[in-house]
Amino acid sequence: MRSNLAAKNSGFTLVELMICVLLSSIMYLTVFASAQTGILSMRHTDVRIHLNDQLSRAVNAISREIVQTSPAVNSPHINITTDANTNSVVRFQIPVDADGINDWNGSARSDIIDNTTEYVQWGAHKNLGNEDSDNALLGQWIRYSVQQNAGITDPSMRNQLVRETLLANGTTVDTAQPSKVIASNITRFQVTKNAQRLAVV
Repeated sequence: MRSNLAAKNSGFTLVELMICVLLSSIMYLTVFASAQTGILSMRHTDVRIHLNDQLSRAVNAISREIVQTSPAVNSPHINITTDANTNSVVRFQIPVDADGINDWNGSARSDIIDNTTEYVQWGAHKNLGNEDSDNALLGQWIRYSVQQNAGITDPSMRNQLVRETLLANGTTVDTAQPSKVIASNITRFQVTKNAQRLAVV
Protein backbone atom coordinates (compact mmCIF):
# COMPACT_ATOMS: atom_id res chain seq x y z
CA MET A 1 0.00 0.00 0.00
CA ARG A 2 2.87 2.32 0.69
CA SER A 3 4.25 1.71 -2.77
CA ASN A 4 0.92 2.78 -4.35
CA LEU A 5 0.96 6.11 -2.41
CA ALA A 6 4.56 6.77 -3.37
CA ALA A 7 3.72 6.16 -7.05
CA LYS A 8 0.79 8.62 -6.84
CA ASN A 9 3.00 11.36 -5.27
CA SER A 10 5.82 11.10 -7.84
CA GLY A 11 4.25 13.60 -10.41
CA PHE A 12 3.79 17.39 -10.37
CA THR A 13 0.78 18.90 -8.71
CA LEU A 14 -1.43 21.40 -10.53
CA VAL A 15 -0.09 24.24 -8.38
CA GLU A 16 3.52 23.36 -9.19
CA LEU A 17 2.69 23.19 -12.89
CA MET A 18 0.96 26.61 -12.80
CA ILE A 19 3.95 28.16 -10.98
CA CYS A 20 6.27 26.72 -13.63
CA VAL A 21 4.13 28.12 -16.46
CA LEU A 22 3.97 31.52 -14.73
CA LEU A 23 7.76 31.69 -14.26
CA SER A 24 8.33 30.60 -17.87
CA SER A 25 5.92 33.31 -19.10
CA ILE A 26 7.68 35.99 -17.06
CA MET A 27 11.06 34.92 -18.45
CA TYR A 28 9.68 34.87 -22.02
CA LEU A 29 8.15 38.35 -21.64
CA THR A 30 11.41 39.72 -20.22
CA VAL A 31 13.43 38.33 -23.12
CA PHE A 32 10.83 39.57 -25.64
CA ALA A 33 10.77 43.08 -24.10
CA SER A 34 14.57 43.25 -24.18
CA ALA A 35 14.66 42.15 -27.82
CA GLN A 36 11.90 44.62 -28.74
CA THR A 37 13.78 47.47 -27.04
CA GLY A 38 16.92 46.54 -28.98
CA ILE A 39 15.03 46.47 -32.29
CA LEU A 40 13.42 49.87 -31.62
CA SER A 41 16.80 51.30 -30.65
CA MET A 42 18.31 50.03 -33.92
CA ARG A 43 15.44 51.57 -35.91
CA HIS A 44 15.87 54.94 -34.18
CA THR A 45 19.60 54.81 -34.86
CA ASP A 46 18.95 54.02 -38.54
CA VAL A 47 16.55 56.98 -38.81
CA ARG A 48 19.08 59.31 -37.15
CA ILE A 49 21.84 58.11 -39.47
CA HIS A 50 19.56 58.61 -42.50
CA LEU A 51 18.58 62.13 -41.41
CA ASN A 52 22.21 63.10 -40.68
CA ASP A 53 23.27 61.73 -44.05
CA GLN A 54 20.46 63.63 -45.79
CA LEU A 55 21.40 66.82 -43.96
CA SER A 56 25.09 66.39 -44.77
CA ARG A 57 24.34 65.86 -48.47
CA ALA A 58 22.03 68.90 -48.50
CA VAL A 59 24.58 71.20 -46.86
CA ASN A 60 27.35 70.00 -49.19
CA ALA A 61 25.19 70.45 -52.31
CA ILE A 62 24.06 73.93 -51.32
CA SER A 63 27.54 74.99 -50.24
CA ARG A 64 29.10 73.82 -53.52
CA GLU A 65 26.60 75.86 -55.48
CA ILE A 66 26.52 78.99 -53.31
CA VAL A 67 30.32 79.22 -53.07
CA GLN A 68 30.41 79.88 -56.83
CA THR A 69 28.64 83.22 -56.44
CA SER A 70 30.31 86.46 -55.45
CA PRO A 71 30.83 86.71 -51.67
CA ALA A 72 31.11 90.51 -51.78
CA VAL A 73 28.88 92.25 -49.25
CA ASN A 74 27.02 94.29 -51.86
CA SER A 75 27.11 91.74 -54.67
CA PRO A 76 24.20 92.10 -57.10
CA HIS A 77 24.33 88.32 -57.66
CA ILE A 78 23.16 87.16 -54.22
CA ASN A 79 20.30 88.14 -51.95
CA ILE A 80 19.60 86.59 -48.53
CA THR A 81 16.31 87.34 -46.77
CA THR A 82 14.25 85.55 -44.12
CA ASP A 83 10.76 84.11 -44.31
CA ALA A 84 7.99 84.32 -41.69
CA ASN A 85 9.58 81.42 -39.75
CA THR A 86 13.05 83.09 -39.72
CA ASN A 87 14.47 80.59 -42.21
CA SER A 88 16.82 81.99 -44.82
CA VAL A 89 15.62 82.46 -48.38
CA VAL A 90 18.70 82.57 -50.61
CA ARG A 91 18.49 83.90 -54.16
CA PHE A 92 21.67 83.96 -56.24
CA GLN A 93 23.30 83.65 -59.64
CA ILE A 94 26.43 81.72 -60.48
CA PRO A 95 28.86 81.96 -63.38
CA VAL A 96 27.58 79.88 -66.29
CA ASP A 97 28.85 79.33 -69.80
CA ALA A 98 25.55 79.34 -71.65
CA ASP A 99 26.95 79.00 -75.16
CA GLY A 100 30.07 76.92 -74.54
CA ILE A 101 32.36 79.33 -76.38
CA ASN A 102 34.75 82.06 -75.31
CA ASP A 103 32.75 85.28 -75.12
CA TRP A 104 35.62 87.71 -75.70
CA ASN A 105 34.93 89.63 -78.92
CA GLY A 106 37.80 92.09 -78.67
CA SER A 107 35.94 95.01 -77.17
CA ALA A 108 33.08 93.69 -75.07
CA ARG A 109 32.99 90.82 -72.66
CA SER A 110 30.95 89.49 -69.77
CA ASP A 111 31.84 90.54 -66.24
CA ILE A 112 33.64 87.45 -64.94
CA ILE A 113 36.50 85.17 -65.94
CA ASP A 114 36.60 81.60 -64.69
CA ASN A 115 39.79 79.79 -63.68
CA THR A 116 40.54 78.82 -67.31
CA THR A 117 40.44 82.51 -68.37
CA GLU A 118 37.24 81.93 -70.32
CA TYR A 119 34.62 84.63 -70.06
CA VAL A 120 31.31 83.39 -68.70
CA GLN A 121 27.95 84.90 -67.86
CA TRP A 122 25.81 85.04 -64.71
CA GLY A 123 22.83 82.71 -64.50
CA ALA A 124 21.75 79.36 -63.12
CA HIS A 125 22.04 75.68 -63.89
CA LYS A 126 18.87 73.70 -64.53
CA ASN A 127 20.07 70.76 -62.47
CA LEU A 128 22.16 70.81 -59.33
CA GLY A 129 25.67 69.51 -59.98
CA ASN A 130 25.47 69.60 -63.79
CA GLU A 131 27.62 72.46 -65.10
CA ASP A 132 27.46 71.63 -68.81
CA SER A 133 26.73 74.54 -71.14
CA ASP A 134 23.47 72.89 -72.25
CA ASN A 135 22.39 72.93 -68.58
CA ALA A 136 22.99 76.70 -68.25
CA LEU A 137 20.19 79.25 -68.01
CA LEU A 138 21.60 82.66 -68.85
CA GLY A 139 20.35 85.48 -66.59
CA GLN A 140 18.21 83.22 -64.42
CA TRP A 141 18.45 82.78 -60.64
CA ILE A 142 18.53 79.93 -58.12
CA ARG A 143 16.51 80.07 -54.92
CA TYR A 144 16.78 77.88 -51.82
CA SER A 145 13.92 78.15 -49.35
CA VAL A 146 12.04 76.05 -46.81
CA GLN A 147 8.49 75.33 -47.95
CA GLN A 148 6.14 74.61 -45.06
CA ASN A 149 3.49 72.57 -46.96
CA ALA A 150 1.10 72.94 -44.00
CA GLY A 151 -1.80 71.24 -45.79
CA ILE A 152 0.07 67.94 -46.07
CA THR A 153 -0.60 65.43 -43.29
CA ASP A 154 2.55 63.35 -43.80
CA PRO A 155 5.19 65.03 -41.60
CA SER A 156 8.03 63.78 -43.83
CA MET A 157 6.65 65.94 -46.65
CA ARG A 158 6.51 69.15 -44.59
CA ASN A 159 9.30 71.68 -44.06
CA GLN A 160 11.14 70.79 -47.25
CA LEU A 161 14.27 72.60 -48.34
CA VAL A 162 13.62 73.24 -52.04
CA ARG A 163 15.85 74.42 -54.89
CA GLU A 164 13.99 76.39 -57.53
CA THR A 165 15.04 78.10 -60.74
CA LEU A 166 13.74 81.65 -61.12
CA LEU A 167 13.28 83.70 -64.27
CA ALA A 168 15.60 86.62 -65.03
CA ASN A 169 13.48 88.98 -62.87
CA GLY A 170 14.66 86.95 -59.85
CA THR A 171 11.21 86.49 -58.30
CA THR A 172 9.05 84.37 -60.63
CA VAL A 173 9.52 80.60 -60.52
CA ASP A 174 10.43 79.11 -63.89
CA THR A 175 7.70 76.49 -64.25
CA ALA A 176 9.55 74.85 -67.15
CA GLN A 177 12.27 73.77 -64.70
CA PRO A 178 11.32 71.27 -61.98
CA SER A 179 11.86 72.19 -58.35
CA LYS A 180 14.11 69.82 -56.42
CA VAL A 181 13.56 68.80 -52.80
CA ILE A 182 17.00 68.83 -51.17
CA ALA A 183 15.93 67.72 -47.68
CA SER A 184 12.79 67.18 -45.61
CA ASN A 185 11.90 67.79 -41.95
CA ILE A 186 13.98 70.98 -41.86
CA THR A 187 13.55 72.85 -38.60
CA ARG A 188 16.05 75.63 -39.31
CA PHE A 189 17.82 76.84 -42.45
CA GLN A 190 20.26 79.70 -42.01
CA VAL A 191 22.72 81.20 -44.48
CA THR A 192 25.01 84.01 -43.36
CA LYS A 193 27.25 86.22 -45.46
CA ASN A 194 30.27 88.35 -44.73
CA ALA A 195 32.87 89.95 -46.94
CA GLN A 196 34.96 86.79 -47.16
CA ARG A 197 32.62 83.82 -47.34
CA LEU A 198 29.11 82.37 -47.11
CA ALA A 199 28.14 79.87 -44.43
CA VAL A 200 25.22 77.42 -44.55
CA VAL A 201 23.87 76.29 -41.16
